Amino acid sequence: MLVLVNPFVLSAIGLEVLLIPAVLLVLTVFALEGRPILFGVTAGLAVLTRLDLVVFVVVIALGAPAIRRRLLPAAGFAVLTAAPWFVFSWLAFGSFVPDTLAIKQAQAGLFAPWTYRTGPVMHYNVYPVTVLVTFLPAVLGVVALAGWAVARISLRRREFPALGTVAALGAGGVLYFVAYSFIGVGPFHWYYVAPTTTVGSFAVAAFGAWLGRARERTALRTVPPLLALGLTGLLALSAAAVDVAQGIPWKSPVVFGNWASAPDYARVGTALGARLDGASVASPGEIGTLAYFCECAIIDEFSDRGHAKELIERRIATANPLMSLALRVNYHWLDRSITPREPDYRLNYGSGPATGPDSWPVQSAARGAGHFTLTREP
Repeated sequence: MLVLVNPFVLSAIGLEVLLIPAVLLVLTVFALEGRPILFGVTAGLAVLTRLDLVVFVVVIALGAPAIRRRLLPAAGFAVLTAAPWFVFSWLAFGSFVPDTLAIKQAQAGLFAPWTYRTGPVMHYNVYPVTVLVTFLPAVLGVVALAGWAVARISLRRREFPALGTVAALGAGGVLYFVAYSFIGVGPFHWYYVAPTTTVGSFAVAAFGAWLGRARERTALRTVPPLLALGLTGLLALSAAAVDVAQGIPWKSPVVFGNWASAPDYARVGTALGARLDGASVASPGEIGTLAYFCECAIIDEFSDRGHAKELIERRIATANPLMSLALRVNYHWLDRSITPREPDYRLNYGSGPATGPDSWPVQSAARGAGHFTLTREP
């Protein structure tokens, strides 16, 4: 429930946000059951879902005794599952990872002075209740993880539950947050799904284990289960209340920053496609729904490899030595002869009412009234 009603998760539906907790849950279950082959296959699927989930794969593999003892077969099946795609992508597309890594790193300055590390504060300034119900379970998870670690190395080790594998899932979320804080991406809200859901899940597991031990020692045996159910239910209901307050059905996600609503983008995209009649247009900065309904060539670094190549080369030149080396290896086979495609038109966004024949009004829950205007490139 803490995943399914999470406002940050639901605000990014359409991305891989639900696959992340699902594949990590399956990975943790196979680790707990001591099934290295299935663990390895799931690990391969996890890194195919998002390459950065390798953080969880490594931490869980080392934290689960049954997997750690059979690390070679687990790693072998992970490689057999994931390597064919990554090798093909490296040779055929010139990159192991999507170009979006370099693109998003270059866009980090869009949120200045905010970074991924300080992003929760930025989101809190706009969505205080949403951030509280999303991040509170994760904060409790960090506290529980620290408490579990201290208890396990103290004299009371035998009396404290051995949550090593589940603790590894929570530790993976913490390390994931740390890693993202260093790679230089902006505080896009979907990047917080993996750490908040996994560390929050450890909070629930640790709390349940502690209550189970407390139940054994108290005559009020029904109190701990009711307390656990009540706390979990309160967190889930709080998140659900935020979701429902947005209206049913949603007119826009809870966490939203786009210039236009999806219906407006569909309307503008359809009109734009008819207006261009096969010509190309430079993207205004947001492209997804617009490009789908336009069925035309909307050009930016996400859709045109020539523009992406220029950005990639700038990123390699300006990155720190370690990141620069990683990017050079990743883009070793990139076709450097690709040139950027020049657009015939440019689509611009502006606030306020639309003016002129090639201008379309739009509305956004984040930006209010605005418009897109089509201009001819010189």
